[in-house]
Amino acid sequence: MKNKKICSLEGSEHCTSEVRAEYCRNLLQSYSVKNWWKMIQLGESPPSVGRLKPKNVRFLSFNACGLTSNVLELKKCMSENSIDIALVQETYLKANRPKACSIAGYVQLRTDRTYSSKGGTALYYRRSLHCGPINIPPLINMEATGCRLAMTIVHSS
Repeated sequence: MKNKKICSLEGSEHCTSEVRAEYCRNLLQSYSVKNWWKMIQLGESPPSVGRLKPKNVRFLSFNACGLTSNVLELKKCMSENSIDIALVQETYLKANRPKACSIAGYVQLRTDRTYSSKGGTALYYRRSLHCGPINIPPLINMEATGCRLAMTIVHSS
């Protein structure tokens, strides 16, 4: 397997992505080129210029069989396992209780079944994550809830 260069000086090989290129440019502005290349050659990570998104995200899939009666078990499982995003099926929640089963420190996204009993999905993500809901068109005989998790470099000002 060929070793890929992380970045290079301007005028020679290009970085593998636009995000990596921007990271490298900012890094080169902050640190001497000689020291930066030495760190790369030794396999060390150069200091971060901005705030990076987490490298590891923990997911949980949870079949609630009625979330109202099992939300305490879900909270315990999420806490004990440091879960970042929980995907919940069979919530049985209804639209007339929009704040039902909220969990402190998490944003709740839901799709309740409106045409019959049972069913429904929910998604919880940590407030500290850069997530947002995605629009999923209505499905036939089932529900889906989704979010977009940003995993790019964010520069702090």
